[in-house]
Amino acid sequence: MNFDPKGTAPGLNPGAAPAPKVHHLKCRAGTCDSVQAIEITTNAQPDGAGASHTRLYQCIKCHHTWVIGVGGNINI
Repeated sequence: MNFDPKGTAPGLNPGAAPAPKVHHLKCRAGTCDSVQAIEITTNAQPDGAGASHTRLYQCIKCHHTWVIGVGGNINI
């Protein structure tokens, strides 16, 4: 049995950053005709929740950035 105490073998590259997620979304900028955007991940977490309730996207072509709300908690 081959054991790697550093946890980097076989084929894992610990220094490589993960590739951004590409989504097929129409750009929200009025003059851009791009239909691809990357999802920008943030470390922001609202109080009392495990994840952010918004998604941040950036157009690949013109770099316009926008936010889409995807739900969240309701304070009744």
